[in-house]
Amino acid sequence: AWQGWARSAGIGFVASIESEVTMINTAWYKADYDIWVWHWMWGPEPLGGALSVWLTSELVVGGDNCQMPMGPWWYDKTNYTLAPSEWGLIGPYSAYDQNYTLAMETLNNADRKVTVDKLQQWIYDSHTENPPYYDLGLYGYTDARFDNWGDVSGHSGLNVASDLLWIWFNVKPVVNSAPVFVHGLEDSYLTQVSDSITIWVNVSDADGDELDVVFDFGDGSTAEYTLTGDTTMPTGVITDHAYGMLGVYPLSVSLTDNFVDPVYGPRDPLVITSAVEVVDELNMVPLIRTFGIDDPPPANVGYDTIWTIGASDAESDEYGLRITWDWDDGTYDVYDIAPFPANEIVLWDAIHAWDQPGTYLVEVSVWDNYGLESGMHNVSIMTSYWIQINQPPDGPYISNILATPGVPETCYAAAYDTGYELLKFTWEWDDGTYTIDEVYSIPYQPTYSSVVHTWWDEGAYPVTVYVDDGEFNVSVITTAFVSISMNPPNVWFDVYPGVGTTATYFALDPSYTWDIEDPYSALVGRWDFEADGVWDTQYESLEVKYVQYDTIGFKDILLEVVDTSGLTSVGNNTLIVDDQAPIADAGPDASIAVGDIYTFDGTGSSDDLGISYYRWTFVYDGYTRYMFGSTPSFVFDIEGVYAVTLTVWDRAGRTDTDTMVLTVSDAIVVTKNPGSSKDSAMSWAYTPDESGAWIAWIENHGLRSLTIEIYDTSGGQQTLVAEMKIRFSAYDAYPTGIVWTSAVLMDAGKSYQIVVSPQGDEGSYAILNQEFVAY
Repeated sequence: AWQGWARSAGIGFVASIESEVTMINTAWYKADYDIWVWHWMWGPEPLGGALSVWLTSELVVGGDNCQMPMGPWWYDKTNYTLAPSEWGLIGPYSAYDQNYTLAMETLNNADRKVTVDKLQQWIYDSHTENPPYYDLGLYGYTDARFDNWGDVSGHSGLNVASDLLWIWFNVKPVVNSAPVFVHGLEDSYLTQVSDSITIWVNVSDADGDELDVVFDFGDGSTAEYTLTGDTTMPTGVITDHAYGMLGVYPLSVSLTDNFVDPVYGPRDPLVITSAVEVVDELNMVPLIRTFGIDDPPPANVGYDTIWTIGASDAESDEYGLRITWDWDDGTYDVYDIAPFPANEIVLWDAIHAWDQPGTYLVEVSVWDNYGLESGMHNVSIMTSYWIQINQPPDGPYISNILATPGVPETCYAAAYDTGYELLKFTWEWDDGTYTIDEVYSIPYQPTYSSVVHTWWDEGAYPVTVYVDDGEFNVSVITTAFVSISMNPPNVWFDVYPGVGTTATYFALDPSYTWDIEDPYSALVGRWDFEADGVWDTQYESLEVKYVQYDTIGFKDILLEVVDTSGLTSVGNNTLIVDDQAPIADAGPDASIAVGDIYTFDGTGSSDDLGISYYRWTFVYDGYTRYMFGSTPSFVFDIEGVYAVTLTVWDRAGRTDTDTMVLTVSDAIVVTKNPGSSKDSAMSWAYTPDESGAWIAWIENHGLRSLTIEIYDTSGGQQTLVAEMKIRFSAYDAYPTGIVWTSAVLMDAGKSYQIVVSPQGDEGSYAILNQEFVAY
């Protein structure tokens, strides 16, 4: 049992509670031992072993498959609202399950490590049965790299299917731990001839040994230091050195505790290296200290975006700075900043508007005058920004207006807009007067307007609210009810969460409802949970209502409220029920030639509620590019293989991704003759091999023979330059994906014609007949 393996490592347990059951339920939960020290050890990958649980997609109602309670939340009727609704989980689940699934879907090691660290911490905090890893210097360690998986008889417990920690079975006692650099050298150093440069490191030793630190400056001189204090705590070692000649010098620092292993002998020193460049005149490159934009994307065409950069320079008191902005639309801005105190941060704003929609890569560079002629002494930063076509505002949505004669009444309206704009709300009253309220909008967030108006007589008065974004104008008419003592209630209720699944209990909160004459406690209401004209409850006091739906879709909800005078008002709100995430389809892999424009196709994506948003991402020329819409286009001028990822959002805010691979090369791809209805899977292309000959390949899909003819048409006549005939035996008459190659010599710049004539079950036919120019 594992208790015996632990004992072999020098870790003993009390025999009376040595069994696995009692260890889990007694020792670990009560923390009777202090050995369970958690630490990250990268390898073996713990997601497939000690940390493994069911994936989110595998959880079922009533299943004993939930790691709970672990993490900040887990499923329960009393705390279900703590679970993120966008995950759409059904039945028991917890934050642990959610993050395990996230880790399994994260390919980048560094990003995945962040999530795995979180999982391990939750396990430690909840005292569950998963044993932790051991860190070097605790009770044991191993540097074994076991590769004999499957030899169960010779290595019990070390098979690849085991979910136990095989590293646990290979621990050995630690005699003495090696010292470490807590903080090492910088990647490089820059100094001036005869100037003193300060170099420092920080070291420690788990055993508190005396440490020797030696700096080798690369010019024949060294500096040696001996640390005799408490080296278990990080200790800084600082030295100064001046170089007398120009050059680039190797810099190294060695660290040793002079430990002699009884078996292996003296321990080798730990050495770290860097380099020092010594120059005649020291001029530091400027530094970018801050960079940002007032309004995150997207912004509308023509909107003035405001950008800010903060920079400093060690010689700014002598030279000043130059800031250049490349807006990726063919325009540039250049600003020269007069000298200012050295190392002081100067902030500079730039304003720019784009006249076409699209994604732009903005680059801002900071120069000092030291490098203006050479064009080398600068730093830059880049970011992408999305510009969209302006859309009309959505709304306005006007709250019920219930007023008393002669009493100023505050009226509310809200509108939504897709960009950063100044929205002008115009309130048109019945007496020919207007009230104007101007408010800046945030994309896709409600923009509120509140104004005050006084009616002097009882009655019902028309009120029109206009919303103008400078290009579009929308309006809505409502009625203001003015009464001395007979005002109907003002009904409003909140929905939380606004998006959920058929397993979600939605909370409907009517506490925002009010009445001029009656207190909230005197009001009663009834609910219609699907706005189908059938009231689902009787009149009852206004309290938070919980509702669950067994069908998906947009659910309109009505609340009718009655006051003590018998007056009624109806308020409405909407929520979304969605059990299925969208399915992204980025289209098939494709190949194009350098300089071609490629139109991506995401129209195959689907969702039960409809796709509301498409975003395409890929790395091009070292930077991440973004495109939007179902069928965006991009010109590829750089050869390479591009992994293009499509992310789609449905109207419930759920997402899915799909990736297609686009190969961009100098090879000209000749496609099937559009006029032929035969064998649409046939393809042909040519590209030069290492010797300069041209290679043609054909994929056979059910042919008996094949003739390929290539003609030189550059002289205005058709001259046969190559002919290839392929016959297929009975054994390969109907292969799939088999490739034949043959060398064809062509001259760059000449015009050629290819004719491919297969012989199949239906006779001979020309599948390709196309002219092209070799390159």
